[in-house]
Amino acid sequence: MSKNISLRYYFIRLFLLTMTFVGLAELLVNVIYIQCISPILNQIFHLDKLLETQTLSRILSLSVEGFFWNLLNGIFSALPQMISEPISKYIQTRTDESIFMRFLHMHGSLTPLETRLYTLSLISIFFLLICLWIMPFIIASIVFSILVSKKVNEVNEEALQKQKEYERQKYLLLSDMAHDLKTPITTISGYAEALLQNEVADKDKDFYLQAIQRKAMQMNDVITLMFEYVRLDSAGFTLHQTTENYSELIRGCIASLYTDFEKKHFELELLFPDADIYAYVDKLHMERAITNILVNAFKHNPDYTKVTVCLRHDAKQIVLDIYDTGVTIPSDIVATIFEPFVQGDSARTSKSGTGLGLSISKKVIEMHKGTLTLFQPENCTTYTKVFEITLPTPTI
Repeated sequence: MSKNISLRYYFIRLFLLTMTFVGLAELLVNVIYIQCISPILNQIFHLDKLLETQTLSRILSLSVEGFFWNLLNGIFSALPQMISEPISKYIQTRTDESIFMRFLHMHGSLTPLETRLYTLSLISIFFLLICLWIMPFIIASIVFSILVSKKVNEVNEEALQKQKEYERQKYLLLSDMAHDLKTPITTISGYAEALLQNEVADKDKDFYLQAIQRKAMQMNDVITLMFEYVRLDSAGFTLHQTTENYSELIRGCIASLYTDFEKKHFELELLFPDADIYAYVDKLHMERAITNILVNAFKHNPDYTKVTVCLRHDAKQIVLDIYDTGVTIPSDIVATIFEPFVQGDSARTSKSGTGLGLSISKKVIEMHKGTLTLFQPENCTTYTKVFEITLPTPTI
């Protein structure tokens, strides 16, 4: 949507600049005509005397009429004399009545041939003046067409590059998914084979079975997240948005993970306004988006990390900030942190997660016409990073 708006503004600006150029060029042409061309034409063709009895438009129409009849005379003169003579006489009468006799009366010393030359010259001058007046429009149209064509080519090239990047991401997605499924499958297969071969002592069987269960659940999480990611990207998917108590929705997300935070001795701080804040959201998917960010906080930070959840709003937007005092995300990861299968760890390991959580969160939030941004301010003593979610304030 923002790209379309940007492109629309580009064409509007280009059109306004083109019209400004045409207006200035027309002003310059008029100044040149009045100051330079008109005095010369008046001296040669005595237009002031001609315009005493006729308007400029009438002179132009008479000139075109005379040119037309002379053209017909030239065509019919090629016919046999029996046919061409009466037609030529009629045409001569019309030309004499329409324009040549008018010029003869004004220039008594001019012969009919000289009058014809005068007329043709005047028509040529009129034609050149018309070309001069429309020249700014022609130039502007050519320049406008070139710039529009260039911009369209840039947009098409950008779309092609995005398509290539999409294809690359798709294959990378499948490759990374296979990677995240291969490790637990290998573990499950190895442990199951050891149990089948009775190579495990009785006291260790529970440990092996629990490991198999954990790995199976991990595979299930990967497939569930992958399904959720693909579903969000499908053409037929739509959000079911309603006005929800956003404050309570966030509290519910925190409450569902409270035990996990306690196990790692995290310190939780909530900074909410006294009055509840309402947002126009799809409750199920927004809960998933916020939960993914909170899960990311306790999975990728050490014990005793402090997490602060701050909610605020104004007339335009609702802002949710999730601060923490944990580890800093490497700079080479920050730019791609919201892409599929990107993780904050230096190495991809099956126990560090799928890397789809933040990607799903960003997709969901953007579908709500919001933003998800990561900030890591330097020389800040109160926190190391903050994930900021913004949503438009619903209109009442």
